[in-house]
Amino acid sequence: MKTFYHLAFCTTWRAASRNKKYPGSPNDQRDRFIQLSPRTKVEARAARHRVERCNILLISIDARCRGPNSRLEISSSGEFLPHFYDKLLLDTALAVIPLPLDKEGQHEFPPDIPAPIGS
Repeated sequence: MKTFYHLAFCTTWRAASRNKKYPGSPNDQRDRFIQLSPRTKVEARAARHRVERCNILLISIDARCRGPNSRLEISSSGEFLPHFYDKLLLDTALAVIPLPLDKEGQHEFPPDIPAPIGS
């Protein structure tokens, strides 16, 4: 199974629990798409866009659940990355993992991102 990842703020993710639809981070909402990342890029995105930010969640999403509102598009770095043009249904999250900060303000990712919920 191909999995994509999203770095969510705890408050935004929790607020989405009321209507079960996640609108993305404030920047995602401004850009009108939710930025997803493959496993190989998610740690670099955290270091670049969420450095020293506490209360960040790593959300894993089955790539097949993205549906017709997703596209692979060229990012500012010239790479193709998945963008999702809708709100994500919370029940499509395979796992939600808090990312603590280390002493340098970098997020500590699990050595092996755990298997999806229910596996």
